[in-house]
Amino acid sequence: MRPWSDVFAPIIGRILVGGFFLWNGIAETLNFPSTALLVQTRGLPEPLLIAGLLITIEVLGGIALVVGFKMRQAALILVIFTIAAAFLYSDFSNNLYIQLFLENMAVVGGLLYISAKERPSR
Repeated sequence: MRPWSDVFAPIIGRILVGGFFLWNGIAETLNFPSTALLVQTRGLPEPLLIAGLLITIEVLGGIALVVGFKMRQAALILVIFTIAAAFLYSDFSNNLYIQLFLENMAVVGGLLYISAKERPSR
């Protein structure tokens, strides 16, 4: 009999981490004008296109983790996404943003763990 941690902990972890991205993607979709404006304030070109791309990455990556589909690839894409977003939206002169940056790095750690533990299908 396999221990609880080998059976349920990875599934619960994937659901929580994937659900985080899925929830954020849905919230950004429901507030799309605000999301596009935030992208625009960072000086990125084509804010509507980039906002749509970012939402797509969050929603599809979150779903992939929750359902266990291509988890290694999804986790690594979300690692890149999270690191880029953390640096793009951080203001290191503000303690709140420093805390948010560190929280994002903790999420990156969880995603790296998911990608390392996931065995590729043969």
